[in-house]
Amino acid sequence: MNRLQHCRSGPPQGHYEVVPFALNLTPSNIIPVAETITVATDEKAAGQAQGER
Repeated sequence: MNRLQHCRSGPPQGHYEVVPFALNLTPSNIIPVAETITVATDEKAAGQAQGER
């Protein structure tokens, strides 16, 4: 969460709240995603994969 705090002696300052989180990576939840990865086989496809148009 981000919020601006105004102070009298200068410009507003941004304050961020850090919240704890956990990301559990296991083979059983990585494998299905890894199976969707494709590799470009020609230059045109490689350019599109990198965002070139």
